[in-house]
Amino acid sequence: MRGLQLALIYANWAGSVFFGWLHNPLWLLVPIAAWAGFAFGATAAIAKHQKAIGVANSQYAKAMFKPNLQLIGRNAGLNFVLFGAAWAASVIVGMVI
Repeated sequence: MRGLQLALIYANWAGSVFFGWLHNPLWLLVPIAAWAGFAFGATAAIAKHQKAIGVANSQYAKAMFKPNLQLIGRNAGLNFVLFGAAWAASVIVGMVI
C-alpha cells in the first residue's frame, strides 16, 4: 500500500503543477476523486477483511469516515496550492517574456 500512496502523491503533485501551468482548473477534481477512492477503498477493504475473519459488529468504517475526509481535504488542499503556484508562475513568466 505504501507504493500506491507514493504513486498517488507524486502523480497528483506533478499533475497539479502541469495543469496549473496550463490553466486547466478541471484538473482539481482529479486529486479529490483519487484520494476519495484511495481512502474509502482502503477502509472498505479493511472492513471486508474484518468481516471475513469474524470481527463482530465492527464500527471501523463509521469510525474512519471523518479521518478519511481529513485525508482527502489535506491532500486535495496541497494539490490546490501547487496548482495555484504553478498558475501564478506561468502568468509571471508570460508577463516577462
